[in-house]
Order: sequence, then structure tokens, then C-alpha cells
Amino acid sequence: MAFGHNALPAYLLALSALFFLCGQTAFCQCTLVCHNSIVVPLDNMGQATLYPPMLFTSNNGCSNNYNITVLDEDGNQHGPSLNASLIDQQLTATLLHPASGNSCNVTITLVDNQPPVIDCSNDTVFVWCNTPLNSIAHPTVTDNVSAPANIAMSHADVAADLDCDDVVNNTPVTAYVRRTWTATDEYGNTTMCLQHIFMKKAVLANVEFPKHRDGVQLPVLECGAQDPLNFNFTGYPMIDSVWMDNTLTCDLVVSFNDQQIPICGGGRRILRTWSIFDLCTEDFRIFTQIIRVLDTTPPTVTCPANMTFATYPSVCTAQVYLPQANATDGCSGATVTPTWPYGTGNGPFNNVPVGTHTVTYTARDGCNNTSTCTMTVTVKDEVKPVALCESTVQANLLADGTTLIYAETFNNGSYDNCTIGNLEVSYGGQPFDTFVSFDCSNIGTQIPVTLRVMDAGGLSSTCVSQAIVKDLVQPNIVCPGPLTIGCGQDFNNTALTGLPFATDNCAVTSTTFTNQINLNNCGNGAVTRTWMAKDQSNNAATCQQVITIGDITPITVTFPSDVLTYECEPNTDVSVMGDVVVTGKDCEQLQITHTDYFFYTAQPACFKLIRNWAVIDWCSYQPNHPNSVGFWEATQVIEVRDSVAPALVCPEPFTVGIDGFNCSEQVTVPLPTIDDCSEQLVITNSSQFANSSNGAASGVYPKGTHNIIYTVSDGCGNTSTCTTRVTVEDTQAPSPICNNGVAVTIQQNGFVTIMPSMINNGSNDNCSPTNTLILQVSPNTFDCQNLGTKVVTLTVTDQAGNSAFCQTNVVVQDNLNVCSNGTTATIAGKLTQVNGTPVSGKLVGLSGGISNAVQTNVDGTFAFANLPLGQDYTLTPSYNTKPLNGVTTYDIVLIRRHILNIQAFDNPYNFIAADVNRSGSVTTFDIVELQKLVLTITTGSRTITRLGVSCLRATYSPTRPTHLPSPFPKHSRWTTS
Repeated sequence: MAFGHNALPAYLLALSALFFLCGQTAFCQCTLVCHNSIVVPLDNMGQATLYPPMLFTSNNGCSNNYNITVLDEDGNQHGPSLNASLIDQQLTATLLHPASGNSCNVTITLVDNQPPVIDCSNDTVFVWCNTPLNSIAHPTVTDNVSAPANIAMSHADVAADLDCDDVVNNTPVTAYVRRTWTATDEYGNTTMCLQHIFMKKAVLANVEFPKHRDGVQLPVLECGAQDPLNFNFTGYPMIDSVWMDNTLTCDLVVSFNDQQIPICGGGRRILRTWSIFDLCTEDFRIFTQIIRVLDTTPPTVTCPANMTFATYPSVCTAQVYLPQANATDGCSGATVTPTWPYGTGNGPFNNVPVGTHTVTYTARDGCNNTSTCTMTVTVKDEVKPVALCESTVQANLLADGTTLIYAETFNNGSYDNCTIGNLEVSYGGQPFDTFVSFDCSNIGTQIPVTLRVMDAGGLSSTCVSQAIVKDLVQPNIVCPGPLTIGCGQDFNNTALTGLPFATDNCAVTSTTFTNQINLNNCGNGAVTRTWMAKDQSNNAATCQQVITIGDITPITVTFPSDVLTYECEPNTDVSVMGDVVVTGKDCEQLQITHTDYFFYTAQPACFKLIRNWAVIDWCSYQPNHPNSVGFWEATQVIEVRDSVAPALVCPEPFTVGIDGFNCSEQVTVPLPTIDDCSEQLVITNSSQFANSSNGAASGVYPKGTHNIIYTVSDGCGNTSTCTTRVTVEDTQAPSPICNNGVAVTIQQNGFVTIMPSMINNGSNDNCSPTNTLILQVSPNTFDCQNLGTKVVTLTVTDQAGNSAFCQTNVVVQDNLNVCSNGTTATIAGKLTQVNGTPVSGKLVGLSGGISNAVQTNVDGTFAFANLPLGQDYTLTPSYNTKPLNGVTTYDIVLIRRHILNIQAFDNPYNFIAADVNRSGSVTTFDIVELQKLVLTITTGSRTITRLGVSCLRATYSPTRPTHLPSPFPKHSRWTTS
């Protein structure tokens, strides 16, 4: 779809009809043609039934036996009988002729044309003159489709005042209202009816006066809660239980006068005199109503908030003032009096003790109704005690490392205005208690100790003393016993020689030793060890231990074993291949050496290592003594072998195309990826087309599939293979060669067919033999409409699917005079886009006397020959795929410009393309549907089916060039004669 800048997907079909006589007899068959769409009204029961004549426009040759099915928007199938539940859906009816199998579709629209029905049988209504008109009930309404709740009811009144002596149906009346009712259903159908309302005349005898509110007929009123001027409480004159008004509808005038007599407070007695005057008879009626208003509700009192008072600084009592309370009453004022155990009134009250006390406030109104509330007065001792502390207290630790100091030890005469409750102490953030405890962790620092003095009311104050903790107790120490160890053993290893046992009342902070060493060159002799233990207060104690040292163990030398390994590039270090192990070594002075000799085959995968070991104990070996001890030697053989074949990964199979006139191509074949221990590798390939059998298999390869085997050998006798595949394809198009100046003549059947051999002049291909080439001519059929020189195309396709074409001129002649006289007809035409570009390969259907279908040629032409005369034929082009062909977001801009009247469409094809939802007009809904397609939100819904072919003749000229052609044709009908 495009609007002035791209090709439209809705194609213009240019049709021209050619008729020829051929002498054939037409075969009569059922031709069924339906309406495009019809509107079906529902009856007064909300039903509708479809009949075949309602659907078809013609049924030539068809019997009267039909089947009708209806499909709704949700895909549900219905019969010919439809109801109101489908009224808002677009329905598709299918009319099927079973005998011939022919069918056609019709779009069905159900409509409601039936107005509602109002039951106005009771059209004359009599009501009392004081009856509100809006209280008169509505007449009953029904509809064939809409529910009563969905029918809009309204009315219009015309009122008239009547004379005092007017009578209707023997009933005196004072006014008349002519009411017109209107009912409108959901689909705008309207009906009306008329109602006559007469207001009945009332006389003084019909008036009902309100009852007394005297506590006998009705309860009395409560002062402040029920207003005597509120008629909802006191009542009002009524007719037929409906209040009277002074609108003169009843010709009765109502008035009243109140006389009030006080009782107490706001209480009173009211004598209300009612007067009713009849304007027609000038008579009147008087009634006195008794209304008593009593004050029985006590006043509302609000106490002050609870209060707190502090004691005097020197004594344990306080002075209290009581605040005023607030009181309200609905009828009269109220007085408030406070009382409590210490007196009445607001005070002041002296010497109130510490504690919480309740005060009661009493409120009293003019009728002696009372109410109370309470508050509390709290007297608190807010004077803290005075805390006095000792400046310094010394604490000596006992034998168990702890000591307790009680709070009284830190007190130095603390006092309070009331009473001291208790003494507590704490330090270091610990909870307060009657004592504090110290241990060894407190030694050496002055510790601030807080003394808290609390009175009976919980008030407290603090002071701080300094506690000094001392430890005067020395530790105890016991040394390990004497022992003998080997000269190779570490006499400083206390795990071997032992540790002393030391204790203290706190903790031993250090246990140290000093050695007096007496050893010879071989490490033999004695060590005298003195141990010392100290605590954190630097108190110390000592003891002694004697350690004797001598050589008590011989040594044993073990050489590493021979090694055979298959590891690639193994680590030959002694830490991996084995080292000399010496056991029993203590005082000996050993020297361990080795010498390596390598013998290579394929390093690093295969080699042999000869390692000579030598061990010397210089404490016992004498170099010049022939039988000297203390020397050991041995030879270790380390052999490295490789039994793992190389790991190969061949290149992935690939395809190359032939680019040239020879049916072969130079191909570069990569080497495989190789993983192997050895670098001495030999690579060969099995390809007969490779430049060399060694290394990569690159070379000149003919067309076809070639399997190549790579073989890789390492220097240790291991070999691996892998296979890859090279496919050489023919991608070179054939070379088409056309004859020039070919002449053909129309045959007796009215057309001539051109064979490829008539046009081919030696077309060839680089790979495919000439006899395997596929030759096609387009157009290949000409009739009397095509006389003269025509351009034809010869398309040549090789075995690989590559194709090319050449064009030449063909002279079409009528040497047999076929075109001058005939008895059959040919319908031919050409399918083009709006800009004249041919549309090839699209289906054009023929229906009517003969049913057939052809695809358009390369130049967009098509033809239906040998058609019987005297028949009606319908051409229907079909193309409804790729709805976004030629569509861009700029098309949305062009549609928006048209809708906003900025730049209107100037041809009918833009309208056809822009009406995406087939609504018959171009609106913003079309933009929404198009945006869904562009954004791939939808790929084409059931409403976007018109992005196909529009069957417009080449001579089509819309009568409204600036409007959407409605309806635009989708078919073209022709009659042969």
C-alpha cells in the first residue's frame, strides 16, 4: 500500500474482451450469484429467518434445493433462524447448492426497526390534589430486543387549573395534567402514549390535623434534640396521609400560630393553632395542637486533663489548685462543682501528701439534671536525694582471685527530703546491686564505682568513688623431672622435654626458661634448665630441670625406584620422580647429590633419563679410608613413553560456488586443528584434487561433493585421522542465445503457440549439457489480438537452477485468414499495477459458462480462448499475501494528512489501499490496524483482507475522484456474442 510514492498492493486489472465465432454449443450449468451484503430486520419477537431468494441475485440453471449456514464473528455456526443475540455482530451467510456444489457468501447485518410497546390502557388517573406528580407510577413498557431496564422513559406535562365546580366522571377536580410518555429502545426506535391525570378536589372535612405531642397521643419532644418547628417531629395537616401545601392546587390555604408557656430550664408547653381556609367556599376550620417540650437530658461535662504537682523542696507534701471544668446543656446553662477528700471547690489545698487522688466534677442544669466526670491529681516527690561518696576504696583479692565490696562501704552520709530507700553500686556498665565484685581482670587500674542513692519515690542521685584492686599472692611452680634424649632431638622442644606446672590466685602471665648448655661437636652432653613463673602483679617463683643428650639411633638410606610414565612433558624434578629417604637421622651431617643423563627419541613425547644418586655422612665417612662407612650410591632409570594418538578436529564441511566458464573451482581447504604432545608431526591428505598429498588439501576441484581424509602421525608411532567434506556447486548462469526475425501464423483454433526450439540459437552452460537445459518462452501464445511484431523472452535454466534470458522479436501473421471470421470468443487481458508495471505469476479466475484459471505471464498478460458465445463470464483476479508489500511508516503519515485535510488523496487507488478495515471510509481506525501490521503486532486479521486485488478496468474513471469509490469492483463481467 502506498500513497503517491510506492506501488499499491491493490492492483489495477485492465481487461479487454475479444470475441470470435467457433461453432461450439454452450453447456448449461448452475450459475449462482449472491448479494454482497444485505440488511435483515428482526420481527416483533426479536427473530429473523433467512430464505434463499433473500441471498442470491441470480440462480440460472439451479434447482430450488439450498442449504443456508451462518457464521458469527467468534466462529460459531448457526442455521437460517437468527435471534437478537447476534444483532451487533458481522455475520457471514453461506448459500450452498448441494446438487452442483456451488456456493456463495453474503454479509448479513441484523437490525432492530421495531419500536417499544407502552401499556397505556390505564390512560386516565385520578389523584388527590396534594399528590406529587413525580410519585405517579410509570406505564409498563416492553420491546422485542431491549430489556425494560435498557429502555429510556421520559414524559412531558401540560397542566391546567380548573374551576371550583368542575367535575369529571362524577368526581370533583381542581386541576388537569396532560402527560405524554416517550419510550426509546437501545437502537433509537421510539414510541409514545398519552396519559390524563386529574387532581381530585379536597374539602375541609378531608383535612387530617396532626396529633398532640403531649405524652398521651404521641411522646413529648426533647429540648435541644427535637425542634418543635420541624414538622417532621410535630406533624402537618394532610389529605389522604400526604402533606398539604399552599400551591393552591387544592384551593386550601394552611397557616398556624404558636403560644409558648415556660416550664423549667429550656422546657416549655406550646399551643399551636392551625387554620385551614377554603378559597372556593370561603369557609375555614381551626384546630389547636398541644406540644410539650421537656428538658430531661443532663448536661455534658468535660473534666480537665489529669494534673501532677511537685512536693516542697524541704518536706514531703504539695499545694494544689483545681482547674475549672467545661459544661454544656441543650436547653439551659449548667454549673460545675469539684469535690475530693481534701475539700470542695477549686482550692488552694495545702499539705496534700504524695500519691494519686481522684477529683469528681458535678454539672447541674436548670431542671436539676446532673452529670459527673472525674480527673486525677498526682503529687510527686521530684526532689532527688543528695549522694555523698568516699573518695578512694582499696580492695585486696583473696586466694580465689575475687573480692566483694558492699554499697555501704562507698557511702559518706547521703540524705533526702522524704526517705532514703536503698543504696546500690555499679561499675563498667553493670546493673546496680547492693555490692560490686572484683577479680584479677581489675588489677592495676583505678576503677570508678558509682553509688546510687534512691528515695521512697524512686528518685535517685549518684556519686563516684575510685576503687583500687591489688593482688599480693605469689604463684606456685613445679618443674618436670630429669630425662635423656637423642642428639638428633631438639632439646628446646618443650613437647619433648616437658613443661612445668604453675598456678596462681589470678593467672600465670608468663612461664619462661633459661638454659646452661654443655655439648661437644657431635651434640652430646647435658643442658641445665631453670624455669620461672610470673603473675600479672609481677610476683615470681622458680625451679630447675636437667636434660642429658646422646646418639641413640642408626640411619637407613632408601633410594627412589625406577619410573615409567606416559605423561606428556612430565616434570622430572626429584619432588615428582622420587627423592632419597633417610630414616634415623639425628646428629649426622649428610650430603645428598644426583647426576642426570638424557637419551632422546622424540622429545618431549619419548625419552629416557638415567639419574645417579650419592649420599655422604661427613660425620662418619673418611675419604681416604678404603673401608670407611657413611657412603651410599644408586642409579634410577626414568623412561617417558607416548601412547596417545594426536587429537584432530577437521574443518566443518563447506560449500563453494563455481565462478567461471569451466566446471571446476580453486578451493582452499584448511588444515585440521591438532592437539598432541609431540611437535614432530607428519600431515597427509587423501584428496586426488589436492596440489600435494602432504599438508593442506587445497587445489582445483570439479563440481560435486568430495570427502577428504586427513592423517596425522607423531614421532612415537601414533596415528589419527579425521574427515571433512567440500561441496562444489554450479552458481554460474547459462548463456542464452536467441534467434532474430522469427515469423509465426495464427492457426485454425484462433491462436498460435511458440516453441522454445523456434527461438533458441545455441544456448549453453558451463556445467549442464545442452540437452539438459530447460527452455521457456514468454509469452508463448498469441491470437488475433496480437498480430504484428511482438517481443518474446527465452528463459534458460540449468540443472543447478541457475537461469538467464534473452529477448527477440516475433512477427505474428494471419496467413490462414483465421482472424476474419469465427464462432468462438477469446477473453484476454493484462494485469498491471497503478503505475503500469506488469504483475506476473498472479492467478486470474474465469467463472460463468466455463470455469477456468490461469496465471499471468511475465508481461502480465493472460488469455481464455475458445469460449462459447452467448454466455456471461466473470473475471476474478486473486492476490492476498504479503500485506506489507511496499508499505512503510510514511504511508501512515499520508493517511493522517488526508484525514486532517492537509493533503487529500487524488486518485481512487489510494482510497482503496488506505481503507484497511474495509469500513467504506478512511478513518483513524485504519491507521491503528496499519500500525499493528508495521509493528508485527498482527500479521493480518480477518478485517484486513482487502489488501489484495481490485478489479478496475483500464478505462475505469471514478465519478468522485476525491472520494473512495464505493463499492469498488472486485470482479469484471463479460458477455460473449
